[in-house]
Amino acid sequence: MTDLLPPWPVVSAFLFASLVLAITPGPGVLYIVTRSLVQGRRSGLVSVAGVALGNLGNALAASVGLAALFAASSLAFAVVKYAGALYLVYLGVQMFRSPGGKGARVDLSVRTCYPQRHAPSPPHSSPRSSPARRSAGT
Repeated sequence: MTDLLPPWPVVSAFLFASLVLAITPGPGVLYIVTRSLVQGRRSGLVSVAGVALGNLGNALAASVGLAALFAASSLAFAVVKYAGALYLVYLGVQMFRSPGGKGARVDLSVRTCYPQRHAPSPPHSSPRSSPARRSAGT
């Protein structure tokens, strides 16, 4: 029964590498965090949904056997790869052609990081600017 398992050093190296890869944030996590910080909670949640749907699509495609098809046929892989690239070009052109070109400009100033209702309001009075201090001459 123990002949079915690889030697302990190989298993331990595999487990260590798996742990490191599991706890390392990937591009999806960085994308979600960036969108959440810059554009708010709603955009972050939409990004989570998009990444989750993409992962689901990859899992479904793999279970259907598209990975095996792509491995066997370089033509099928090239067709899907170039179709995806053309779709991204189409999305970019649509973004620049949108009315006002809103998608073409991104404002990364601090005020866009916080929704207006959550932004701290400036103090309306302070001890230095109170009328009593002004009349005292300080």
